[in-house]
Amino acid sequence: MTFDFTTYLQSQAIGFSGPTTFEVKLLTGGFTNVTARVTFPSPIHLFSSPKEHAGAILKYAPPHLASDASHAVSITRQVIEARALDLITGQDILFDTQDPASPDAVFRTTVLRDALDNYPLIQVPSIIHHDTQNNVLWIEDLGELG
Repeated sequence: MTFDFTTYLQSQAIGFSGPTTFEVKLLTGGFTNVTARVTFPSPIHLFSSPKEHAGAILKYAPPHLASDASHAVSITRQVIEARALDLITGQDILFDTQDPASPDAVFRTTVLRDALDNYPLIQVPSIIHHDTQNNVLWIEDLGELG
C-alpha cells in the first residue's frame, strides 16, 4: 500500500507559510500506517504551529493495515494516537461533550510531560497538525533516533 505524499502536500500548500518545495522520503517498517519524512529547503511555519519546522513526519492511516490491505483496521487509531501525544506533551485535549463551553470539556495535564522532563533521553514528538479529512497526522520530526 502506498500513499502519494507529494500530491497530498501540493494540495495542502495553504498550510505552509513559505516556499512549498519539499523532499519526501518514505519510511519503512510500518505495519498499520504509511509514513514519510518531509523536509523543506529552509524552516517554515506549518499550519498553526508557533515554531518553524525544517521538516515533519507524516503518517497516513488507511482503513486497513498498510502492510496487508485484506485486513481492515479502524482509522480511529490515529485519533487515539493524536490525543495520546497531546496528553503526553501537556497540550489541551477537547473531549466530546454535549456542551463544548463546559469547563469539563477541556482536559490538560502536565504530569506525563513533567515526568519525562526528568529523562532527557526520552523524546516525544508534538503534533503539528491532524488532517482528519485525509487521515494524515503531521508530527514533529525528531531526526534520527537511536
